[in-house]
Amino acid sequence: NEQGWFGLANLLDSEGRSVDAIPLFREAIRRRPVAPEARSGLALALANAGRTPEANAEYERLIRIAPGFVEARINYGLTLAGQGKHADAAAQYLEVIRLQSNNVPARVNLGKLLAVQGKHAEAAGYYREALRLRPENGVAHYNLGNALNALGDPDAATKSFAEAVRHSPTLAE
Repeated sequence: NEQGWFGLANLLDSEGRSVDAIPLFREAIRRRPVAPEARSGLALALANAGRTPEANAEYERLIRIAPGFVEARINYGLTLAGQGKHADAAAQYLEVIRLQSNNVPARVNLGKLLAVQGKHAEAAGYYREALRLRPENGVAHYNLGNALNALGDPDAATKSFAEAVRHSPTLAE
């Protein structure tokens, strides 16, 4: 069945063997064409293997099949952001937020995307939204600290960094 192929493909991909995982994800999809998890795995493996045009096409197919699959939209946003397609990546994150109003990763990723573009005030807004939903999110605190520092507020940045380390001690390493 497709689950066996899917499981083996995931294992290979998690070991950094994305190229080997791709045909196994394809076999899982052949056995069950409407398999969102397998399609998501294939898209991620293609992206990990540096085959971004194919990854983009697979993410687009997946979104047509399962438009509410937020994990795939987040991964597609990351893939698009890595290609410098900021507006397209932002559209994926905003759609996740529309579909799942309490989604923290989409807000953090959108904040990172905005920060890379120098839009630190907007980025800070998304980090604050993420922290309103999950106050213990160390990454959001850390990123908020970076945004606040870029905005010229080192005191608030220091407080945010301290919160980041309090909630996620490994961020201090």
